[in-house]
Amino acid sequence: MKFKDGHHVISNDNYHDSDGISRSRLMNFQKSPKHYQQPKEFKGSSAMVLGSLVHNILLEPALFDIEFAVVPEINKRTKIGKMQWEAFQLEHQGKTLVTQEQLETANLMCAAVMENKDAKALLSHDALVENSIYWEHKETKIQYKCRPDFWCKESGLVVDLKTTADASPWSFSNSAYKFNYFTQAAMIREGLASIGKPMTRFVIIAVENTFPFVPAVYVLDDASIDMAAEQFHKIARKLKSCIDSNDWPDYGVNMLSMPKYAERDFENE
Repeated sequence: MKFKDGHHVISNDNYHDSDGISRSRLMNFQKSPKHYQQPKEFKGSSAMVLGSLVHNILLEPALFDIEFAVVPEINKRTKIGKMQWEAFQLEHQGKTLVTQEQLETANLMCAAVMENKDAKALLSHDALVENSIYWEHKETKIQYKCRPDFWCKESGLVVDLKTTADASPWSFSNSAYKFNYFTQAAMIREGLASIGKPMTRFVIIAVENTFPFVPAVYVLDDASIDMAAEQFHKIARKLKSCIDSNDWPDYGVNMLSMPKYAERDFENE
């Protein structure tokens, strides 16, 4: 499935099944070109399911019954229970199946977000939810894509929801770097610029996925997004080189040294 460059209102499934390189594909390439060329089959973890639930409840509650089904109590060890389970799966084919416990946890997380006055104020803006942007990278002529969670088209504000184990500043800054949230912001900025809509601010609302479900609001600074944009263009050039040469290197040969923290531990001893 291929979409023309520009702004599209499409389903999440169509977005993921379409051409265009996303942040997650770039993360595969950063690990190694071989990971990009031969991606492993995607399997959603329980943490990802919880994140999808939070997104849905806060941003698209009207789509809940279309995208999710809550699994009832079924004794799968009995003959009747097995029949009930098969019937339930058939009835809700294509939906994400969630437990009552997962739904209750997601509701508590959403309530915690809305109790935060800054997060509540951000989500009170008129915005486009889960819209898709496709654009051609000028230097490499390769199509990229992004899907802002919450985009205020007129003001240029973009809000992204994240669920996390630890939303504290020190821990979440590491998560933001590890999971390429800065690159995500840079790509969204590039995508919006391609349709003549500048991004003025990128804000993350993070909420912890365990009790007491503490939220936090983070504004990404422009300098960090600029650095991530430079990295994005560098990776895009490397990817173009691999595509043109059809050469997809693995990790290669590297020098292995004692990590810095181990050196400090040794000195302390």
